[in-house]
Amino acid sequence: FSGELHILNSNFTGSTQSALFANIYQRDLLEINGAFVAAYGTSSVTVIGSIFENGRGTHGGCIALFGSSELSISASEFIRCAAMLGGAIYSSAFG
Repeated sequence: FSGELHILNSNFTGSTQSALFANIYQRDLLEINGAFVAAYGTSSVTVIGSIFENGRGTHGGCIALFGSSELSISASEFIRCAAMLGGAIYSSAFG
């Protein structure tokens, strides 16, 4: 998406399949940019009091930021998230 997103007191749960986790590192998956959130351009993402669990992707297991997108996180958890680049969160650039 491109714009402003506020995630408040939410739960996101992805796949727990071990085969999916293994394939991330074998580069067999199609490119997945943030299993739950992918922000582009000048987007702004705010996450408060939320849980992200079992996110898997090539760029950010849970959240991926591209361009000059901004991210603010407070009182949130990232559990068992994995990616080829970025672990739970990936950012293409830092401002």
